[in-house]
Amino acid sequence: MNRVLLVEDDPGLVSLLSLELTHAGYGVTAVTDGMSALQTAFVEPWDLILMDIMLPELTGLQVLQELRKTLMTPVILLTAKNTEEDIIQGLEAGADDYLTKPFSMGELLARIKTAIRKDEQQKKWRELSFKDTLTGLLNRRGFSETVKLVLQANRHTHHALALMMIDVDNFKNYNDTYGHPQGDVILKTVAEQLTAAAKHKNAILSRFGGEEFIALLSDCTLQSAQETAETLRAAVESLALASGEGALLPIVTVSIGLAVSAPQEESEFNTFIGAADKALYQSKANGKNQVTTAQ
Repeated sequence: MNRVLLVEDDPGLVSLLSLELTHAGYGVTAVTDGMSALQTAFVEPWDLILMDIMLPELTGLQVLQELRKTLMTPVILLTAKNTEEDIIQGLEAGADDYLTKPFSMGELLARIKTAIRKDEQQKKWRELSFKDTLTGLLNRRGFSETVKLVLQANRHTHHALALMMIDVDNFKNYNDTYGHPQGDVILKTVAEQLTAAAKHKNAILSRFGGEEFIALLSDCTLQSAQETAETLRAAVESLALASGEGALLPIVTVSIGLAVSAPQEESEFNTFIGAADKALYQSKANGKNQVTTAQ
């Protein structure tokens, strides 16, 4: 079911649109002011935002301009402002479509359907460019774009985030022993095991490069983050896959560096990554196959 965020301060129109959209098969959530729209848009995923321009606190255009800094959810503006200048202003602010009041419900539903269909096509193309072809996880570019959305939401929620840098131990030895094709199999197997172990942990997993992975957890405590990191480490160890000749450990394992913070800007997140990376280095130096938490 496609989810629509309705932003409208007219109670009668909210009731009418909610009813019609629900009958058309959409899941609808309504908010009545610009600030609530901004907060709700970033906290949950939406397939479309249907928004009035004239709103309390923040106008629809102000909300739209803020959304478009990081969020590409399709937006249809609803308004009584119908001059050419108004329409151009709305489209230039980032709206995907513009419908003036009064409007026919049939036309609105058709425009919503078209906007969602176009967005789904674009998502397929973005998915291809953001996914690692070997493991199916996000690639580094995909992770960076996802982080932007997480940070945008965190400016409103101030939740603690946990970042884990995960590195496959002795991977060079494995490649030298069994060959690069088998090395690819190990990376794919480790990625699948990490995904399964993090399934219920609200984690964003990515292949960061080579034999290195990264995991980002939202809204967590230090203790829950440490427990999750240990779960991921143990999950890979439980595979009991033979490591390469000359490796310190007889089976394939991972070392993890963990950092917990509440970054809200990209500069802060870069520092966050540095802290987790330093902790990972410490895990390696201390003998591998362990979790180290950044101080």
